[in-house]
Amino acid sequence: MHLDCKLSIAFGLLLTWSGCSKEYEIIPTAPEVDPGAVMECPFTPISDTKMSVYDCNPVFDGTGESWGESVGSVGFYANSVLGHSFYQIWYSGSEDSDEIGGDWGVGTAISSNGTDWEPHPENPLLESIEDAWNQDGMSAMQVVRDSAKDQYVMAYQGYLLDEGILGLGVATSSDGVRWEQHEDNPVVDLSADHDGLNWCWPLGIAANERGGITGYLGGGESGSTFGTPVCNVYRAQVSDLSDWDILDDPALEAGPESYDQAGVSAASVVKAGDTHYMFYVGFSDWEPISIGGFDYIVPTNQTLNLATSTSGISWTKHPDNPLPVHLTPEGNVTGVAAQVVDTRIHLWITDEYEELGRSAVGYYYYEPEIADHP
Repeated sequence: MHLDCKLSIAFGLLLTWSGCSKEYEIIPTAPEVDPGAVMECPFTPISDTKMSVYDCNPVFDGTGESWGESVGSVGFYANSVLGHSFYQIWYSGSEDSDEIGGDWGVGTAISSNGTDWEPHPENPLLESIEDAWNQDGMSAMQVVRDSAKDQYVMAYQGYLLDEGILGLGVATSSDGVRWEQHEDNPVVDLSADHDGLNWCWPLGIAANERGGITGYLGGGESGSTFGTPVCNVYRAQVSDLSDWDILDDPALEAGPESYDQAGVSAASVVKAGDTHYMFYVGFSDWEPISIGGFDYIVPTNQTLNLATSTSGISWTKHPDNPLPVHLTPEGNVTGVAAQVVDTRIHLWITDEYEELGRSAVGYYYYEPEIADHP
């Protein structure tokens, strides 16, 4: 990991940003120690599931930065640095959660224990630019580590309301701090018809073992971009970040189960052993809202679900969906990030925390079948 600002690992596993005057090199590897082993609280198994929940959730609800008082989409990644667990988070934010089309930014923060976060001193690292295609918003962000190319890849949804532009953008970084936007952004025009399909939003990306990225988008065969009645999951082969070859048939169809009958709003895909796992947010209905003089429809009754695949192409939904992790009866899960650490799949799930009165991120893990372990 190449950092323009030095990352200090002090006694007691305290991580700090310091000395932004010279380049400092840290080489991240797959975690050798389970990050959960350094958490302050234990994990409790969830009855009749392979899930366990961190007892002191949430682990992230913002860092108190004025530019990001309202935290939007979140991406997590865990590394092992100098033999110690090292967490990094990326988050979009704005000053006003009730405004669509306002200034936004993206920041990063680090943690040695997954709960105490130190934001980068130069946050926000990405900001809205006037008259840019993504001036009015950046959401549905996901970050993966492409080890084959020694870089982080970020995918997100951006939009420019006055022009009716809605697109999928990508950015790359060698250290997770300095990001370079792709020159062909938006690499997918989400407001355009694609052979009879209308897009809802980008869902997620996954880094392949031998290099390359697989993308996932939500889309349906009828309706407007914001009014697509069903948002199925479509798979895209991404040989070059500017070239998304979207397959014609959905990888995962919404419904007929009630928990995802209206579609999928977020997803994170990982591979453990010989099995691919798609953790996804399904929703049952649309809800009309009005913000800043604009009318929208948004997903409602959102829950966490699981689908598995041996090929990464054809998927089977888990019979016990939805997974019993949502904190409110109406279901306010909005995001999920997954990563394989040793023999477990670690999950960071964005949900509504009643005691906070807002969304925050909780920590969970999933135990794959023993036969699927590497």
